[in-house]
Amino acid sequence: MSFHFEYAEKSDVDEILPSLFLLLYENMQPIAPFDKSFDDAFSEWAFEVSNALKKDPRRLALMYCGCQLIGFCMYYVNNGVFMMEEIQIKKEFQGSGVFRLFYCWLIQRLPSDVLSVEAFTHTENLRSQQILEHLGLLNCGDVQNGKFFHYKGNYSVLLDKYSLN
Repeated sequence: MSFHFEYAEKSDVDEILPSLFLLLYENMQPIAPFDKSFDDAFSEWAFEVSNALKKDPRRLALMYCGCQLIGFCMYYVNNGVFMMEEIQIKKEFQGSGVFRLFYCWLIQRLPSDVLSVEAFTHTENLRSQQILEHLGLLNCGDVQNGKFFHYKGNYSVLLDKYSLN
């Protein structure tokens, strides 16, 4: 499999939001079903993502196998914190090595002053929790009325795992 990664141009984001949401929906619906119709959930999500990406530090990285979009990661870096906001990979590519290759690609592009990593995951998303723990992040407890766990960790652990050196 030939994987490659690139940043989405913020000016083109509205065009790819339907594909990104479909990927998110297919991954999350079995784990934590949306309490809205597909169209309503998409509208709300697209509005939030579009507004979030207007902020300068936020980036949207896309994952491809050949020319097929297979995943994405939205994140930002602020005050030495690498905040992983959303990471989704198509189910059929999970476990293929794309995650590891993506992180090797990504850490080469993050600022050198990053000290820590943070992420949130749905309390029902056990796979995501396992991945965050594998990355060296610790569960700091639940937030948003118990719907999500907040994870934190030292960026140097991520560097050790995914550095190409």
